[in-house]
Amino acid sequence: RLAEQGFVAVRFNPALFPDGLDSPVGKALFEKAGELVLPVGIMCFSGFTAQAPAIEALMKSSPDTTVVIDHWGFFRQPATGGLLGDAGVNDEEAWEKLLALAQ
Repeated sequence: RLAEQGFVAVRFNPALFPDGLDSPVGKALFEKAGELVLPVGIMCFSGFTAQAPAIEALMKSSPDTTVVIDHWGFFRQPATGGLLGDAGVNDEEAWEKLLALAQ
């Protein structure tokens, strides 16, 4: 039904999962998206590092679900779209965790 309505993917915002992305609700939604062949985009506005363990757990629990990490996981913080110029900083730990997911 979602495909008939024009949906081609879903987006997860970690801030909307108070019990974590890898909570029972998150796991169920992630698995269902995979069954429906809907890629899951994950938007880590507050940075990638804190979400990396949950994202990895989801990927392990449902390896056939396609994952898209929106905006490179916002490894550059704060996530202001470059408006801060040199005041923004690269979170090297986040970058390394993001690259580690590409297995």
